[in-house]
Order: sequence, then structure tokens, then C-alpha cells
Amino acid sequence: MVAKKATRKPKGAQLDPSFEGALDMSGAEFHSYRNMAVRYYYETYKISDLIKDLYAWMKDIGYKADQIRDIKTVGADGLSASVIYAVCLRKGMPDLHPEHPEYWKSLEGTSGDLRPVSESLRDNIDNVLSKIRPAVEETAKEEDKKPQRSVQDYMREKAGVIGGHVEQVIDDFVAGEYKNPEKFSVMEQLRIHEAPAQAIDVIRNPLQFMLDEMREVQEGKDADLKEGYAHLGKIQVRNFIKFLEQGVADCDNYVQLKKATRKPRAIKKKTPAQLVKTFKFCKEFAELKLKSELPTKLVEASEAWLYNTKTRKLIHVVADEYSKVFTVKGSSIVGLDTAKTTMKTLRKPAEQLKLITGVGKPAARKNYADIKATEVKFNGRGNEHIVILKAH
Repeated sequence: MVAKKATRKPKGAQLDPSFEGALDMSGAEFHSYRNMAVRYYYETYKISDLIKDLYAWMKDIGYKADQIRDIKTVGADGLSASVIYAVCLRKGMPDLHPEHPEYWKSLEGTSGDLRPVSESLRDNIDNVLSKIRPAVEETAKEEDKKPQRSVQDYMREKAGVIGGHVEQVIDDFVAGEYKNPEKFSVMEQLRIHEAPAQAIDVIRNPLQFMLDEMREVQEGKDADLKEGYAHLGKIQVRNFIKFLEQGVADCDNYVQLKKATRKPRAIKKKTPAQLVKTFKFCKEFAELKLKSELPTKLVEASEAWLYNTKTRKLIHVVADEYSKVFTVKGSSIVGLDTAKTTMKTLRKPAEQLKLITGVGKPAARKNYADIKATEVKFNGRGNEHIVILKAH
């Protein structure tokens, strides 16, 4: 079903979603449009740019000044989703669309009654306030007896909550009969809920466990697993593996992205030559008449082709879609997409390498895909056997 077009009004160079006419939409149309609006604000703005709307919304509905002040002390911590929905409510989004609850109940995997958005916002804000302002009757002595929670405990707890959202993505994928795995994004949940990179294993490990199990199902060697997943066809199993592989890669890429985007110390930015100073590579390989590009080419590149002269492996390095480019740290290439960066063993390297170095980008990718060899992952580490064929 195609949602009715709602009016959008400009904000600078952007077009922010407007909920004018939202009550004229059907439940399904409103559900789709609301999800689009929420995703738009997450992708277009920083939460810190929008949080003032949460403070204004709290004031509008009667929160006291000292409560708003307390919320300001924690910033967006634990409130990212509430900030976005507060923006939408102040833009005119219906608190509870009259036809939305019925459509919600018709969806696979949903349970319970759909509540007004304002109730969920109040619950979240009050929960944060309760942690900032302990109940008056709780004595200092009782407070001292409580075990102190470390920062690591807090981060792992938060990661566990986000893991619940990831499980919902898996449930939605299963409810959709294992079709179109590329449309279900684990990365989106990690970014929306600001998953702590230090505790990402809480989310990644269950995905890796399921991935290992589904690979065994695909091999068909374990009788118990084969019987347990007998209801799935070969295409469904293959799609589930693809979905889980991307989910695990999303977790790995998210950690790299957080490292790349975290606020750096006030130090002088290194030049490409300084970054690659310790990167190991093979300058020249006379047997195949190969001369390596300088490793500085790898800095800020989005794609590269390498060749390991010892193992005869052709390596295709691809930057992940969020950082867009990779760079060099020590003797490793960082910022690469761990799912798309692969290598293949060449049977006739003298002939096959020409199909990569002597053609443009699209042709090189096609020729690589046509090589009949098993793809294996590349960890990004350089060594004295690797020739940098080209990087761009």
C-alpha cells in the first residue's frame, strides 16, 4: 500500500517531514509514514541538535523546571528515541492515530495494545528521572548498602536492551518468510539506540551463534539440526545465513565506525606518509613484473586491489558504507567492510591479474566475481608479500 503524500516544509537545504493531513491517512499509511519520519530525523540530524524539542515538549505537558533541568544534566543518554518522537509530536504527529492500533495488531510479531506515543515518552523520562532523583524515603544508609554499578555494567545492560530491538528485527525477518534479507538492518538499530561499542559482544555473540548453527544446517551433517529446521527450504536457509552474516558484519563495522568517529585527542593530524610509515608491503615482484603503488594511496581510498605473492591470493578491499573510506593504522587497513572485503586464490595469476589492473572499476569487479575460486575473508593486515595493485 502506498502512503498518501504529506506536505513537507523546508528547513535550510533539507525537507523535514510534516504530519499535516496525517489523520486522513489509513492505519497502514500512517504506520509507514511515521517510520519514514523517524528514520529521516535519525539520519539527517544529530540528537544533540534536536534535544531542545524534548525539553520544550516536557514544558508543554507540565513537567517542572527542576525536572527539565535534571534531564538536561544527562543529555541524550537513554533518551535518543524519545527525542525523535518529541520532535514528531511537536511537528503535529497524532499521539495515537485512530486507525493505527488496528493495523498494528494485524502485523506479524506484535502483541498487546498500541499506546499513545506521549505515554511511552513519559515512562522513559520518568525512568531516567528516577535514577537521577532517588525516592525521598530511601535512606543514605540503604543507598550505601547497594552494590555500586560500574560503567561496564551500565554499558552491558544498555547493550542487552538494544539486543532486544535486534531480536525484533530478526522476528520481522522470520515473519516475512526469510525474504529480502538486505532490507532488515541491524546497523540501523545500533545507530538509532547508540549502542556502546565496548559491549557490542552482547549483541554480536547471539548473532554469531545463530550463524554458526545455520551454516551447520546448510551442510546437513547434524541430524538433530536437520530435523529441527526441516520446515525451512534451501532458499530460506541461504537467506537466513546472508541476513546473519550481514548482522555480524554490521556489529564489527559499527565498532570500527565508533572508533573512527569518537572525539579525538587534541593532537596534530598525521599526514598519509606518517600513517603508512610502518605498513608492510612488497615493493616489487619481478616474477610477474609487478610494482606496488605507494601505501599512501590506501589513505582515504574506498576500494583497493592487493595481491599476495606467497599465497597467490587476489584481495579486494572495500570500505564500509558508513565511513565510506578506509585508512591505515600501523600495519593494518582499517575502515573496511568485513563482509564485502574478500580474497580468492588465482590459478593463473599472470593472466588473471591483467583483468584487474588493465580495466576500469566496473570491469574489475565483474572479472573478480567471475573467478571460480572460494572467497575467504581478509583481516586487513599488510605483510612483506602483499603488492598494492591499485587503490582509488
